[in-house]
Amino acid sequence: MQPKIIVSPNKKERDEELRRILQQSQITSNNPDLFVLDEEKIGIAQIKQLIKHLSTKPFGKTAKSAVIFEGSNISPDAQNALLKILEEPPEESVILIGADSETRLLPTILSRCKIINLASHLSGGSVNFDLDELINKSIGERFEIVEKASDKEKLLNDLVESYREKVLNGERTGVFLEELLQAQIWKESNVNIRTILEYLMSKLN
Repeated sequence: MQPKIIVSPNKKERDEELRRILQQSQITSNNPDLFVLDEEKIGIAQIKQLIKHLSTKPFGKTAKSAVIFEGSNISPDAQNALLKILEEPPEESVILIGADSETRLLPTILSRCKIINLASHLSGGSVNFDLDELINKSIGERFEIVEKASDKEKLLNDLVESYREKVLNGERTGVFLEELLQAQIWKESNVNIRTILEYLMSKLN
């Protein structure tokens, strides 16, 4: 299973979704094949323990699994240590990470995982434009799309999700993900959504 990152500022909602996914794989909280990290600071030592756990054979019939409830607590060095196992997870393993915001995680981490943003997921948000067609448009045409969009926040979310899907499918490189990460930081800092969109439209390739 591809590693998943569950994003929501609501910790209760986020934790419930993480547990729901574990239950789908018939993994209970007392399962010896489950490794849990729920600490205020997560360094390289803890990540090495997680990797060692996932690299051993399961005790029972369920998959080896690991859940990090607070991905924002993983140090940058520890995130880098996590990259290889996210890129090449053991067969049938379950790796889950919770985060209050995507900005808490490195772009390289995000590009290796399936992102489930509960806010857009629960609201039924979906990509409603062809990303390849958008890329082929001139900057002026892209700005016109931004100007005419009635829900600019949804347009931003759709752009982020569409590009990330292309990266996961190997259709695009992860370079633009750094721009998207910057956009998320600006959004949380209450920068005007139109300004963010116009910036991304000028950088999109």
